[in-house]
Amino acid sequence: MNYPDKQRTTEEYIEAIRKTGGIKTAVAKMLGVSWSAVHKKIQRNKKLQKIMVEVDETILDVAETGLVRAIQKEERWAIELILKTKGKKRGYVEQQMIIPDTQPRPMILVDARSVIVQGNNGDEPHKVKPITLQKALSDGNGSGNKHANA
Repeated sequence: MNYPDKQRTTEEYIEAIRKTGGIKTAVAKMLGVSWSAVHKKIQRNKKLQKIMVEVDETILDVAETGLVRAIQKEERWAIELILKTKGKKRGYVEQQMIIPDTQPRPMILVDARSVIVQGNNGDEPHKVKPITLQKALSDGNGSGNKHANA
């Protein structure tokens, strides 16, 4: 049963926010109001905004406590997470390294009528008949069929 928002006191909202961890859908269900009523009430009420921040901080503290326990158990995921986040200031960062490929690769230019292939080792470009992408990938030489020159 839905009750009008004005029938709920700030104290009822505070209790619901604390019991539900600040999840607005759960607060709304607990109070019998809509999610939008909860959202609007919090937006308009500085005390409720402060309670939401306090609840969020408490939840973060609980989560960090669990993380510390996992680190103490030497769980790899927890160690990696803490190093990727709080360890950044000590130089622990995740980065991708792109290593240049020194092998020449075919370059394929496609238009509606033909495919122009630049072969390996500086071969002259040549036209071939269009083929399906699946065929080009399965062939491995980039031209699909080396005997299909146009």
